[in-house]
Amino acid sequence: MIRSAVFFALIAVLGTLAYAEEPAAQEVPVEVRVVDQIDDYVKKNPGQKLVELQPESRAVRSKVYTLGRRVLGDGLVGYARGTNSYTSLKNAWAVIRFTGKVITHVRVTVLQTSNIGRLYVTAGGINRSYITFVIEAKSTRLFNFRADIYGRR
Repeated sequence: MIRSAVFFALIAVLGTLAYAEEPAAQEVPVEVRVVDQIDDYVKKNPGQKLVELQPESRAVRSKVYTLGRRVLGDGLVGYARGTNSYTSLKNAWAVIRFTGKVITHVRVTVLQTSNIGRLYVTAGGINRSYITFVIEAKSTRLFNFRADIYGRR
């Protein structure tokens, strides 16, 4: 009887630990600008190297970019969202900078009226505690994005 009580108490404690509330992910500040071309970003940030990522998937008006991969024990540590609309066709970019936990995976979904655009990592990256990336959208009236940054907790 005592063994059963100890066993169930242990299961209750382990269950509580397994479902302990995870710390909230941090919202990452975003800078969005209407520009002529990505060269404007390069001019304002001399010395930063642009490493272009290829989209994992392309659907009409949307692209998904990924970097790294999810690993056991990681979780959402940062996120950025943006919703931008324009009355005429514009070129725009968004700069996202995250500093915090060691990064394991980044997933960025971009929705725009044209399919012309890119994503560049300009600093940091996987297995580092920081990353900066630029999302570029060209000839668009809509520029929405969702960036999820996963890392070791």
